[in-house]
Amino acid sequence: MNTLLKKVLIASAIIVVAIAAANVFVAWYAWRAYLGSIQPSVEFDPGQLPAPPDYAHESAWVVTPEAPGLSQISPGALPVPPVAQAKADVFFVHPTTYFGTTNWNADLEDFAANQVLENLVVPSQMTVFNACCRIFAPRYRQATLFAFMGAGDNGRQALEAAYSDVRQAFEHYMVVRNEGRPFILASHSQGTVHAIRLLEEVIAEADYRARMIGAYLPGFSLPEDKRETTLKWLPVCATGNSIRCLIAWDTYAESGGPKHRTDQGEHYYADADDGHWERRGSKTATCVNPLSWLPNFEVASKKQHKGATYVVLPGVGNASLKPILAPLIRNDISARCDKDGYLYISAPTSPVYYIGMMPGEWFHNHDYTLFYMNVRENAVARVNAFLYHQ
Repeated sequence: MNTLLKKVLIASAIIVVAIAAANVFVAWYAWRAYLGSIQPSVEFDPGQLPAPPDYAHESAWVVTPEAPGLSQISPGALPVPPVAQAKADVFFVHPTTYFGTTNWNADLEDFAANQVLENLVVPSQMTVFNACCRIFAPRYRQATLFAFMGAGDNGRQALEAAYSDVRQAFEHYMVVRNEGRPFILASHSQGTVHAIRLLEEVIAEADYRARMIGAYLPGFSLPEDKRETTLKWLPVCATGNSIRCLIAWDTYAESGGPKHRTDQGEHYYADADDGHWERRGSKTATCVNPLSWLPNFEVASKKQHKGATYVVLPGVGNASLKPILAPLIRNDISARCDKDGYLYISAPTSPVYYIGMMPGEWFHNHDYTLFYMNVRENAVARVNAFLYHQ
């Protein structure tokens, strides 16, 4: 097993054990020790960036309709419509899968980053949209995870480089591949940082906004102050079939949440001096409940939970040679948005969801899988609503 992947799994296991023992301090220090092990050993140097992607080539994309990878699987026997029947697209910006220490940005051919991306992220997140859409997901020179941990200018420059790739990929998609079709913008974690900038800097300034069905932006605490300024043109989705609107959530256990106030992750803010970065932890986030699709503080009950899933890797419980999605776990969790803008859920019954849990009882890695069927059906509903109003 790759050394970096070993580090991720070991750190995750330590944190899970510590939380199970109700020792929050042990979990926190285990997390900090892990972060110290992935700090790049060099300063950011634009001259040392890996070779840039060429989005005219299929190799620069992790998923396209012609090369879907694992994006066309589903939980159990859930049917997946043929790609050719899709009347809309999704442009998906993937989360961080690079934990390297030799550079601040991933090489597109980094083996460990691509293994996580292709075998975990694609099936767990991108398949949510295979019932409604053709899927386009670019590879990009993503910033290393440490860029979000108070890394200062090094991390910011790494994120700027990553965003430049994402922007180029999106503009290529719109000009060359979109063909005038309606599209969904979707993302997670680092991908959401870049997707928000696409909304602010590209989609808001072009006719693309007329074609956008909506934006699913979980996993990076979308600040309310952006909705009052650069995203003022894009309202929060008010119902389950609202269109040309945005959706965001960040998932915590009911007893969790304190970590987000000390979080070192930052959002980019445009200004006259070419922009600056501000910490997200001090801001009120945006929350739309993915069980009810309402931006209110009411509890959505377990009866509204249509099904969670998770990736089962080859081996125990999976006799195939490729990852599969577990059968749906229905009516398992309730959820509510709090006034701080974060989503709080009841305890999932499956121990799988506690693997990869981050300090503060943060279910960050399961923002999609915990609400898999709710998101899947909702994407179909919004596409249909958009087409109906054309």
